[in-house]
Amino acid sequence: MRARFHDQLNQLDVELMEMGTLCEDAIQAAVRVLMSDKEAKLKKVRAIKQDLESTGREIEDHCMKMLIQQQPVARDLNTISLALKMIRDMDRIGSQAVELASIAKDVEPNQMQCGSLIRSMTDTAVGMVTDAVTAFVHKDAEIADDVIERDDKLDDEYLQVKNTLSDQVFLDKGDAGNAIDILMIAKYLERIGDHAVNIATWVGDVARANGPRTKDAE
Repeated sequence: MRARFHDQLNQLDVELMEMGTLCEDAIQAAVRVLMSDKEAKLKKVRAIKQDLESTGREIEDHCMKMLIQQQPVARDLNTISLALKMIRDMDRIGSQAVELASIAKDVEPNQMQCGSLIRSMTDTAVGMVTDAVTAFVHKDAEIADDVIERDDKLDDEYLQVKNTLSDQVFLDKGDAGNAIDILMIAKYLERIGDHAVNIATWVGDVARANGPRTKDAE
């Protein structure tokens, strides 16, 4: 019975990694809406969001079956509870990617401001989500702590975007409406980082409380 439960926990890792990959795809696809083929790319982001919702429901069902059919000890209850929390944050990441893409649709490529900062924020946010899920799979508090530390970089880049756009508008060197759209895109990337921090914080707490999971540590 315990061996089967261990296999189910391993499958939970796989499913959450799949959901994490969908989050990464959604973020990257949303920012690509800024470039070209805007409607087609927006549809892609929305389709990924639907896949996220479907995967999240499957993971929730999986977690409930483990709770009902097995007799999880405290460390396993912590893991299952953490997985359910992660689903909610990853679903929000998908929603914010859709909102980001909807705004990006109205930004003309030749009016794109702070492009290098937006690309950097995208890379940082995607990396934080990836590593937060990796920290969960490996129950690694150090990886989780690194995700939390990187949030400072994302916050700093958001402030750089905000200050740059404010200066350009003040000097009448940029369209105010376009600047607001770019600022909102940066804000959504910053919020996505906050969700990665939520996940990493929970993972770190559970990892330190439980230690690494092995077949013998049941």
